[in-house]
Amino acid sequence: MQGQALPGFRDFYPEDLAFRNSIFATWREVARRYGFQEYDGPPLEPLELYTAKSGAEIVQQLYAFEDKGGRKVALRPEMTPTLARMVGARAQALKKPIRWFSIPQLFRYERQQRGRLREHFQLNMDIIGEAGPAADADLIAAAIDIVRAFGFGPGCPGPGVGPARSPDPAAGWRPFGGAAADGVRGDR
Repeated sequence: MQGQALPGFRDFYPEDLAFRNSIFATWREVARRYGFQEYDGPPLEPLELYTAKSGAEIVQQLYAFEDKGGRKVALRPEMTPTLARMVGARAQALKKPIRWFSIPQLFRYERQQRGRLREHFQLNMDIIGEAGPAADADLIAAAIDIVRAFGFGPGCPGPGVGPARSPDPAAGWRPFGGAAADGVRGDR
């Protein structure tokens, strides 16, 4: 029996899961406040869903395999193709604009790097069918509210566009207005 998770994957012990769930609860609360509805899709999709968008070279970055039924499938590396498939399946019946959010578990078979595991969760907030800058403004406002909900405010590093990095609890990061994050394994 192996003593640890596969490389690039994590175990979530109760205290770690509680911390992760508190982050997810904040994401959900803010997304719902902005009128978003939560959705999810299967973690296993037809491989073609990803190769149609990104080409055959994407296969090298995926957990892709042939299932017992002979279908070429992949663990989802991103949520956008699943969202597009779901919206396309009910396009006529869905009231626009569509305001959906998800917190999917995603998988990529990449060389491990600092801050990039082979599986992770992320918040997706999507607005479909709303023209103009109002949708962008709502997404920016929601992102700012999420940052504020975690206790960041004036004088703290603000949200920006660039490489994603998880706060490092070992470096003294204090989420939720000052509560220590001792013992939490981040994306290091």
